Amino acid sequence: MRRFVLACMTLMLCAGYLLAVPTFTPTIDGVKDAGWGTTPDHNTQTLQEPITFNLDSGMYVTDDGQYIYFGFDADNDPWGDGASIHAHVLFDVGNTAAGGTTDPWGAAGVTYGMPYLPDYDIVAQWNTDNQNIGWTGLNTWTGTGWSQTQLADSNRAGGGGQFTEMRIRRSYIGLPEQGTVLNISMWLRPEWGKYGSNCCLPADEDFPSAWANGAGTFNTQFAYTIQTLNADTDPPGIDHVKQIDRTGIEIVFDEPMNISTLNLGANYTFSGWTFIGFRYATSTTVGFSAAPPGFGTTATYSAVLLPGIQDLAGNSIDPDDDSISWSGVGYSDVLFTVTDPSAWYTGLLFKGSFSFYHEYDDGWSGGSHQLYDDGTHGDVTAGDHVFSRLWELVPNGGDPQYQWGVTDMSGNWLLPPGGNVFFSLPDTTDITTSCTLPDVTGVPMDVIFHCDMQFINDPITGVKLAGSFTNWGAGALNMTDAGDGTWIDTVHFDTGSPRTNYFKFIRMDGTNQNWESVSDRSFTIGTTSPQDLGYILFNDYLVGPDSLTVVPVTYGVQLYWTGGVRMSFDVFSHTLPDSIMELGTYLGSTTTHSYFDSTNAAKKFYAVRAVHP
Repeated sequence: MRRFVLACMTLMLCAGYLLAVPTFTPTIDGVKDAGWGTTPDHNTQTLQEPITFNLDSGMYVTDDGQYIYFGFDADNDPWGDGASIHAHVLFDVGNTAAGGTTDPWGAAGVTYGMPYLPDYDIVAQWNTDNQNIGWTGLNTWTGTGWSQTQLADSNRAGGGGQFTEMRIRRSYIGLPEQGTVLNISMWLRPEWGKYGSNCCLPADEDFPSAWANGAGTFNTQFAYTIQTLNADTDPPGIDHVKQIDRTGIEIVFDEPMNISTLNLGANYTFSGWTFIGFRYATSTTVGFSAAPPGFGTTATYSAVLLPGIQDLAGNSIDPDDDSISWSGVGYSDVLFTVTDPSAWYTGLLFKGSFSFYHEYDDGWSGGSHQLYDDGTHGDVTAGDHVFSRLWELVPNGGDPQYQWGVTDMSGNWLLPPGGNVFFSLPDTTDITTSCTLPDVTGVPMDVIFHCDMQFINDPITGVKLAGSFTNWGAGALNMTDAGDGTWIDTVHFDTGSPRTNYFKFIRMDGTNQNWESVSDRSFTIGTTSPQDLGYILFNDYLVGPDSLTVVPVTYGVQLYWTGGVRMSFDVFSHTLPDSIMELGTYLGSTTTHSYFDSTNAAKKFYAVRAVHP
């Protein structure tokens, strides 16, 4: 485990607009312009290894009439593990308390607890081949969750070993006026798979600053006051067009728009297809529906946007960037079928490695969708507990394979870990992919879990139980200290629960979570409640017996030893001192620390082995 200790040196700023970086317009090219100066708005010093990955040079902030600019020196990935570094720049606009409390890119150990919770979180990742800054998204807090928009390449430059620059158009964040305060924080994440972070600014001793999967809350931020008046005269344009499905198309704009101007049919002229309605309008997108059969692969379709379409500043669509044409995408009709052998479920959902646009996506961003058992949507026989859904997907050549799983209507996964269904989609040939759900219980049950920590010498501030029935770490349960080296918890399983379940224990060291490294444990729910699973050693770790003594007694010998409790011991004997367990005789097993052997041999040698309970 590589840990970091961060110390923060805060630059005290005077009231008004006397900021570290005067207003200017940087060139976004990864080269530090002279206008940035040498004094950052805030900086942090990293005191422990790896000192080659830090934010020591601090963050620079400036603005002009159209953009807010962020600049910082960044390091190459010092681990060389081929995983993308993530850089987060998050900020609140206008000293508002409400905002996001979690990392929008899924670092489950990172929570936000600043005085002014962030309204926006810009997340960038380094390319793995050249360390340059790559895909970058602006995540906007909607009040209930994060919504992400990709930032164009022109809005970021730099990366590892370079001065990294980002800019965000003021219209993207509500056109904040001169004098508006931004409360800013920044942190780095080593790779996608890490639970926690690396380093942050301003420094925060409670923030998880380790290569390991530490958990914690980020509480610090620094203030920046916008220096210039709004001066957005740049007309908006079309960024690109994206097909949603066979009859859906989406136009994406290069800046936030006035939504009320987007969902008016009179503001468009369409060619090659029949417009039948709007699907949605957001700040940067508008979705349309076409009359069936929709968009084919051999024809060309177009849309022209009229001047009534405007951005937030009232600028009409750029006449040089107001039209776009496209050809349709080819699809395969994939029939998903799920058999419910217990005839228990009245509704099921499926979710897989596809996006909202029905394309392959290893992030599974396409959401959950209903399966049907009513003879519609591809279902053959209503009421037979074979749930189905016909779903169009874009072929990806067959590599990587698509995969999918099943949940109940509350979002609980119903397939065992590793039980996702895989299929290849090399071309537009229609296919069927199927699975059968595990059996479920017919009566409610209480199951008792015991985690035995008697041989664990590492710090223990608590033990958690995580499993398929807790959505794993998301709903991990706190176990109760029994005071004898064990931790206990009783879990109630309602009728209809999966009969086979999987779980692990988590050793807590403060806020750090240390999961068992063993394979997922499994158990099958019985029919008599409560069901006690017995004592389970954390990580299956046990220490063998010690101080074995052999005492002659009437008619034999008595063996004594010391060792752990709540476990069994196997006893072996042999006429030779070597390979007693391998070549000797198995005498029996005991749960005590003694054993009687009735022997007539002149000489015997004994060995005792501890076994898992």
